[in-house]
Amino acid sequence: MRWIIGILLSTGVVLGQTGVYTFTGTASGTIGGTPFTDATLTVTSTGDASNVSCTSGTCFLNLAAGASSFTISGIGSGTFSSASYVFDNQGNGLAGFGIGSDDIQIYDSSIGSTAFASYNLLSSIGPLGPEATDPSTSDWVNLSTSLGSFTVTSFTNVTFQATANLPRTPVPGSLVLLGLGLTCLLAWQLRAQLAA
Repeated sequence: MRWIIGILLSTGVVLGQTGVYTFTGTASGTIGGTPFTDATLTVTSTGDASNVSCTSGTCFLNLAAGASSFTISGIGSGTFSSASYVFDNQGNGLAGFGIGSDDIQIYDSSIGSTAFASYNLLSSIGPLGPEATDPSTSDWVNLSTSLGSFTVTSFTNVTFQATANLPRTPVPGSLVLLGLGLTCLLAWQLRAQLAA
């Protein structure tokens, strides 16, 4: 078994690619009936970046329930109970996060950047920002979470950062080496079985 893992690693064959997308800022609101004011809010979405889809300059990564989490300073951490998504709209120069509607948006024009005009969620970027005020906070009402209903009334000084661990693209020669290694492994096992 160690041989197979060694062959996979040495040939550059990597399964999947993880993308971690983080929005951080200062927020006020309520969660589970508990109010908070001017607390640091961090929203983190983690998913397989090979599932990013781009159409007409907008890239989306749809995430299952529980794949996006949050931390509120002084309150605690939890997960969003519904499916979520992260996106980059190149035409409008913005990146964001949402559950049913865009709950976080950060614009190039608000942070003096042009990064989102060409970003596609497939590479590491940032931190970018801060954006003085999230323009889509009014959509963040009664989101279902592991800590109860979550409403944000203000979200300021918002930054965005992404870390994407992209797989190495295997070259044809490495695939030949992988096939040769697996063939040798199977021949070795067959020989051992015949000898027994």
